[in-house]
Amino acid sequence: MTTTNIKSARKAITPISPIETIREQLLQLKPKAAHDKERMFAGLYEDIRRMLDEKVTQRDILQLLAEHGLKLSPTRFKELMQKHSGEPASNSPRVKSSPSNTPAIKSAPTISSEDSSSVTDDPSRHPMEELA
Repeated sequence: MTTTNIKSARKAITPISPIETIREQLLQLKPKAAHDKERMFAGLYEDIRRMLDEKVTQRDILQLLAEHGLKLSPTRFKELMQKHSGEPASNSPRVKSSPSNTPAIKSAPTISSEDSSSVTDDPSRHPMEELA
């Protein structure tokens, strides 16, 4: 007696829907090499951070990573370190000022009567012109 796999028998009899075909093809896709590199780097981040803290050179770390298929430029290495550190990037756009994060404004310095000789009553003249 021959045993037939019910799933394969059903597959042969029942036509596969387009959704099932697409789903199967989606599940067979592989991530791009760049994503694999980033995922590998993310898994090694804590160890890399520890080695840098122990004064292992970035060059030595990059060389070792490259030997194991994770070839990164120094710039890309720094980008990934920044990304996985959880700290905001230094070149990211600044946060707009709101009352909670606006620094206090200091009052303008006052001019004593001794210094008032350099101040003119003519608003069209700039005080720095008198120095020239």
